[in-house]
Parts: sequence; structure tokens; C-alpha cells
Amino acid sequence: MAGMKRYDIHGCLVVETNMARVEIPEELRTEEPVGPDIRILEGELDIESGPLRPLGLRLFVGDGVLVHKCLSYGDLRLIIKDLPGRRGPTEIMFNRAYRFFRELAMGKSIWHFLKLVIMTRLVAAGLTFVHSSGVATGGRAFLFTGWSDVGKTATAIGLVRAGGGEVAYMAGDITVVGRGGAVFGWPIVPRRMVARPFEKIPLLRNIIIRGEPLLPPEARKELRAKISHIFFLSPGPRGKPRELDEEAALKKLVLATDMSFNFASDLLLLAYSYADPSFDILSLREEHIGILRELVSRAECVELRAPGPRGFIEQARPFLG
Repeated sequence: MAGMKRYDIHGCLVVETNMARVEIPEELRTEEPVGPDIRILEGELDIESGPLRPLGLRLFVGDGVLVHKCLSYGDLRLIIKDLPGRRGPTEIMFNRAYRFFRELAMGKSIWHFLKLVIMTRLVAAGLTFVHSSGVATGGRAFLFTGWSDVGKTATAIGLVRAGGGEVAYMAGDITVVGRGGAVFGWPIVPRRMVARPFEKIPLLRNIIIRGEPLLPPEARKELRAKISHIFFLSPGPRGKPRELDEEAALKKLVLATDMSFNFASDLLLLAYSYADPSFDILSLREEHIGILRELVSRAECVELRAPGPRGFIEQARPFLG
């Protein structure tokens, strides 16, 4: 199909889309002529959905189909077809007006929802997202997690800059992990924030002017490694690195990930699971936590306490060897 881009997510999932702005790393782009597992289409909606019945005021369901309509602002629609992917590719379709409304009025990129869809399909295949940055050296992965704005990305980028080519960049905000302690990169490089000119205007506050990429172009990137350490970043007065037991580490990792990527709390995914028993969101949630539990069991889990990224970098460097 003309204008389509295809991404192979670590040999597990192929995503195809016609969107101009794609929040999947360019390193995962593929030209292989393989059929997609997920197809994301923005534009005119043309789909055979069959008869629909109301699930709620704005939600309508059919045989393997969920339609989300906005009843107050014109023709705003999103369609989800075959979310479990049992009959073919999962299809997510929406018109441009729907995306604009979601991003301006709700303040979230449509890609936040699309990544939750990708996450559900990954979990079914034994992988999941973790809210963390990551670096790798010598085939070992080091993840940095914590609450929002604690400095995860800055810590990873600082370690790559200080590593003299020995430390590779894996992820800035999302890392893909799987069974057996496998860690897969999601190496989107953020750009330096220059200004937020409309911060005081509700519908425009998410518009950000960005400058050059934070990572040097010659920096090495790594797409696969084995877990070595998970660092939990805690802002505050500098303290000595402290080892966390497995249960404490799992709780923190699950909650930090839930803050950004909790498919089991998304209204549309909950509605699809409510209407279609073949998409068991509760079982997927248990699998997600099971993957994180195994990851924690295979890692050294360490809390780093410092006022900011510079302190986290100083404390983490000796662990990288």
C-alpha cells in the first residue's frame, strides 16, 4: 500500500502505518515484504464492521469491532478491529479530526494509545514495555527507572557520553523486556527542549519547541542485551547505593511502568475486553507482571539517591565496569 511504513519490533510484531509522525524507533524500520500484525491507518474510515450495538454513550461494538465516537464535536471516530489478532492483523483506524481532538483537548498524543495497543500484542507474545531508560555494555543491559521527570533519559545519555564509545544507548523512556532477562532497545533519541511558548494556554500547552538531539550522532546504539542491573532513581540528598529485595523492586517497577503504560486502565481497551471474551485483558495484565517479576529476579536491583542526573551518573558508573 502506497505511503505505508513498516516496523519490525524485535522479530515479534510487525507494525504498518500511513502516519507521517511515527513514535517507533527508525532502527526498527523494515522493508521486508511481510504481512503486518498491526495496521494503523489515519484518514477516511472505510471498514466493514457489520451490525453494531451500543456499549455506552460513545462506544459501539460488533463482531470483533469497537467504535469510539465523539457525539459533541462532529465526526470524530476511532475503530479497533480484531484486537487479539485472531483473524488477521489488528486494525486501528481513525480520522484526522479524532487525532486532533485527542491531542489538543485531552493533551495526549494518539501514539500513547497506539503504544498501549502494541504493548498488549507484545505481552501476548512474551514481551512487554518497561518505563525506563537503558544503556548496554559488553552485552549487559542496565535500566534506569523511577517516577516521571526524575532524570531517567538524562542519566542514560550522560552515561553514553561519558563511556568513550564503550557504553551504548538502548532507550530513553521505553524499554522492551522479555523472558529470560532479555532486554530490547527502543532507541528514540529525545531533542533538547528550547521553549514551551503556550504553557499557560490549556489547549496549546503541550506544544514544545525542540532543538538538536541530546545524543551525539556518533553514539553507539544497542538493540539487544541481557539484564544486569535495574537502578531505581530517587531524587533527594545524596546517599549510598542501596540494594533492594525482589518484592520491593517489583512493586516499584510495576508502579513506575503503570504511571505511563498501563493498558489495563485504558477505557477503550477495557471496553474491548468487556465486549469480546477472546481479548482477556486481566490475563494479559498477569502475564505483564510475570515478565517483570522474572526480570527483577535476574537483575541486581539498586536504589540510587542523588539530587539529579549528575549524581545518578556518578553512582551508576562503577556498576558498569
